[in-house]
Amino acid sequence: MSLEILLLIGIVAGAIGYRVANGKGRDGLVWGMLCFFIPILVLLLLILGPGSGVPPGYRRCPHCAEPIHKAANVCRHCRGEVTPVQQSTGHATRPCPHCGADMDNDARVCTSCGKSVSF
Repeated sequence: MSLEILLLIGIVAGAIGYRVANGKGRDGLVWGMLCFFIPILVLLLLILGPGSGVPPGYRRCPHCAEPIHKAANVCRHCRGEVTPVQQSTGHATRPCPHCGADMDNDARVCTSCGKSVSF
């Protein structure tokens, strides 16, 4: 087989491995590199193997270890109370003093209730 064909197979297998790994909650870069160098064996292991167990946007309950939403206050499996994990939106927020909705720190008007807010 020519070098160009082997390189093309490696690139395609690496891209597929990357996407499958990310979909299963695994490290896409590592699995993509492995699929590039050993395409058939690693792709079979990745596709047939189990996922990481915790989908994106979820975390494990500290009481029963079942997957729960990051923003959950109570585990739906064991009913244990958990502290919600704040998901970063990329900018700082604060609650509106009138309605309690999240708003940007530098906002002067709440987008939820429309009332003027002072610093």
